[in-house]
Amino acid sequence: MKIIIKPIDEFDNEAALIIAGRIKAKPDSVLGLATGNTTVGLHNKLVEMYSRGEIDFTAAVTFNLDEYAGLSPDHPVSCSARVHKQLLDHINISKTNIHIPDGMRI
Repeated sequence: MKIIIKPIDEFDNEAALIIAGRIKAKPDSVLGLATGNTTVGLHNKLVEMYSRGEIDFTAAVTFNLDEYAGLSPDHPVSCSARVHKQLLDHINISKTNIHIPDGMRI
């Protein structure tokens, strides 16, 4: 087995390029989003690419993988609040295409 370790910035950039390429090829792509510290750099790269006009999220659909039980979507440490602050509030994705578990129903 060959293990390749790259600086995190290179990883984030490569991942963003892959996602952008997929969305360009299939604008209604479905993205599974995670939250936490690991995804901050990737989210930043996607926002940068969107700001430069390199990616269009108009038809993309997202599903968040997780949410904390008992937290409302606007609670500052909820996964919903974090992914909105890091990514969703900065791109042109339709609110109807964003799917995040409701922590108040878990």
